[in-house]
Amino acid sequence: MKSQLFIPKEVKAGFQKRDDTYTKKLAYIIYKDEKGKLRKETSWRQWCHIPGAKKSKWSDEIVEKDKEVDLTPVDIENIPHDGFVLNKGVQRYGHWGNGRNMIRVYDDRGLEFEITTDNLMFILMTTNCHKRGLEGEFVYAWAGKELILLPTGCEEYKESAEFTGLQAKKVGRTDMTPGCAYTDKSQRKLVYLGRFNWYTKLGYWQSKKGGDIDMKKHHIFVEEGAKKDDYIITDGFTTLATKDTDTPVENYAELMEDFSKAKYASMPVGFVEQSVTPDWDKESDGSYYSNEFGSPFFIKENENVYKKVAIRYESRYNYRLHKQTEKGYYINDDYTYTIDGDNFTSDWSSRNRNDDDKRYEKEGLKSLIFCELFIKLESGRLVRIDQY
Repeated sequence: MKSQLFIPKEVKAGFQKRDDTYTKKLAYIIYKDEKGKLRKETSWRQWCHIPGAKKSKWSDEIVEKDKEVDLTPVDIENIPHDGFVLNKGVQRYGHWGNGRNMIRVYDDRGLEFEITTDNLMFILMTTNCHKRGLEGEFVYAWAGKELILLPTGCEEYKESAEFTGLQAKKVGRTDMTPGCAYTDKSQRKLVYLGRFNWYTKLGYWQSKKGGDIDMKKHHIFVEEGAKKDDYIITDGFTTLATKDTDTPVENYAELMEDFSKAKYASMPVGFVEQSVTPDWDKESDGSYYSNEFGSPFFIKENENVYKKVAIRYESRYNYRLHKQTEKGYYINDDYTYTIDGDNFTSDWSSRNRNDDDKRYEKEGLKSLIFCELFIKLESGRLVRIDQY
């Protein structure tokens, strides 16, 4: 069970008339978030049979007040309560099949609702059930859009209560001090480094005016225990909940030194190659588009241009002779990487095995110069191009 469940102060229940429940009505429960907004209100109104309202969005029929069962929605304070009883399992039929996958639960405040079997298993592992009655107090909680009946005697309840408390808190711009520690609404422990340039390599289909590197200023955070190059960037502070220190943390200078060498903290300024000798004994299994000799590798075209290439092997079936013929190796282009001043670009090549490429014998391939390729950043750091 997740420990970051939202526990609202108040829930709202609407109903449909159902004869197979204790109360003769089934509840659909939603809640008010930390801003007082009802979550899932649209689908809730479409499902509920509210006296005086339309029966559904597809019908103009008005729901009349039932003489036997009161279907009026109710608001309930979501405080720990101990009156929950299991009713039965139910099957849901639909396009994707069916199965006994939901459990009906009765709340002695006049509600009967459904929870998942996973939720029931968690309840049974953390509290007792005497025949149908669940022992202990429970609250309604939500994991995203899913309703959870949460026992208050478990560790997940304590952690979720802390998580819920953070959702209403906020940190303003005037509270931001580089080097200080913060907690965000996901309970992550963060250190704020400051607002700096952040360089991002654009994807192939993104706009590439002026090169493949997009530079924007962002607020930079590092999470406690984060791995190298793992930073959190934001354009504001709405995700923060609390400021935990008023003075910078002791290792702030060290964190800044690490960030200065991060692969997204500075621009690519050049290439550094490292010669590599293909494993000439490493032949592929002959599968379609397999790479030979441990490729792909890089081939230098000039000082600022490198091509990523794969060595491939081709054989064609001669139907007249009934055998494979015209065997040979060829070089298949992948990407071309260029640094021209401040512009770094990576262009995909459309050349493939159907082009009239030059064929090689193995000895001819050995005359070519192959290398591994690294990007050199302004900070002096080298990053393997396949890790950039």
